[in-house]
Amino acid sequence: MAKYHEGDEPKGAKKVGWYGWKSLIGLGPAYSVLVLGLVTDETTAVFVGGAGAILMNPIVHWAHGNKGRGWLSLGLNIGVPVVGYEVTGSGYGALAGWVVWHAVDVGLLQRHWAPEATEAKTALGIQSLFVMPMMDKDRKGLTLIGQF
Repeated sequence: MAKYHEGDEPKGAKKVGWYGWKSLIGLGPAYSVLVLGLVTDETTAVFVGGAGAILMNPIVHWAHGNKGRGWLSLGLNIGVPVVGYEVTGSGYGALAGWVVWHAVDVGLLQRHWAPEATEAKTALGIQSLFVMPMMDKDRKGLTLIGQF
C-alpha cells in the first residue's frame, strides 16, 4: 500500500495508521525529568528533559518518512517554549506551550495516509500466494495460503 507524506494527501485518500503512540512513550519520561528539574532547580535535568521533549516528535516523524512534518515539529518544539517563556517569564509557561503543541502534533500530525483500496489486477486473479511445507506426526504435505 503506497503511503503519502508531508501533508500531500491526494483526493480520495484516507487516514491509516496513527503512530503518535511512539512519541508518547518517549515524551512521558522527558516531561517527568523536565518537571523534576524545574521543581528542584536542577539544570542538568531541565536540559536532558528539554532535549528529549524537543527531539522526540521530529525523530518519530523522520523515522516514518515524514520529513516536512519532522522539521515543522522541530521548529515549533524550539519556538513554542521560547514564546511561552517570554510571555510568562517562567519555565512553566514554556512547559505549558509545549504540552499544547505536543498534543496537536501527536494527535493530528502523526498519521499516515493511503489511497483508497483498489483491486489488484493479475492474470489469474491471484493477489498473493504462499506455499508452506506441513509436517505432522501422521501427515506430510503442503499448505497453500493465498488471497484470490
